[in-house]
Amino acid sequence: MNKQIKAIFAKEFYGYFRSISAYFIIGLYIALSLLSSFIFGNFFEIDNQSMISFFKYQPDILAVLIPGITMHLWADEYRSGTIEFILTQPIKYKDIVIGKYLAAASFSLLMLSTIIPQTIVVMLYNGINLSAVTSAFVSCLLITLSFCAIGELVSSISNKPMIAYLGSIFVIWSITMFAPDVLTESTELSALSFHENYQNLINGKIELSSVIYYISMAGAGLWATVAIISNRNKI
Repeated sequence: MNKQIKAIFAKEFYGYFRSISAYFIIGLYIALSLLSSFIFGNFFEIDNQSMISFFKYQPDILAVLIPGITMHLWADEYRSGTIEFILTQPIKYKDIVIGKYLAAASFSLLMLSTIIPQTIVVMLYNGINLSAVTSAFVSCLLITLSFCAIGELVSSISNKPMIAYLGSIFVIWSITMFAPDVLTESTELSALSFHENYQNLINGKIELSSVIYYISMAGAGLWATVAIISNRNKI
C-alpha cells in the first residue's frame, strides 16, 4: 500500500468515528443479527453447531447496513465541492478509489467481528462445527467486500448520500434476488446465483468458483468506479 492510499484510507476510516453514525451502525448490526438469529432463525429449536440461524440472514442484514457505510464515500465529495480539489491532486484515481474502498471494507469487517462473541457463546452452550462456522464467516467476509465495492460504485454517481444509500440497496438486492429457477436448475448457470454460492459456503463448501464469484463482483465494482471518476474529470 503506497503513501497516497494510506493517507486516503486513514482520512476515511477515522472519519467514521467522528460521528455517532459509526456506533449506531455497529449497534444496529448486532441487534439485527441477534434478533434474526434467536427469533426468526429459531435458534433454540434446531441444531446450531454450524450457527445456521445466525448466518442465514446475514446477506439481508449486510445489504441494508453496508450501503450506510459507503454512501458518503463520493456523494459527500460531490455535495461539498471537494471532488474537484481531490481530482486535481498528484494522485492516481485508482489510489483514491482503493483508499476509500479499504476504509469502508475495514470498518465493515470491524462490524463483522462482533460475530466472535456470539460464536463463543454458542461454543460454550452447544458446541460448534468449527469448519462450517469458518466457512460461513468467510462467506460473510466475501459478501462484505463485494457489497462495499458496489456501494462505492453507486456513491460515485450520486451527489446525495441518501440517493446513494437507496441506490446501493436497490443494486445489491437486484443482484441477490437474481436467482430464478433456471439458474438453480442449470449446473452452468448456477454459478451466477448469489444465493447458490452463499449456500455452498455456509454449508461448509469453500469452492473456488464461489470465491471467484464474489471477488469478481468486488473487482468489477472497483473498476467501474475508477472509470466513472476518470471520465468525470475529463468532462
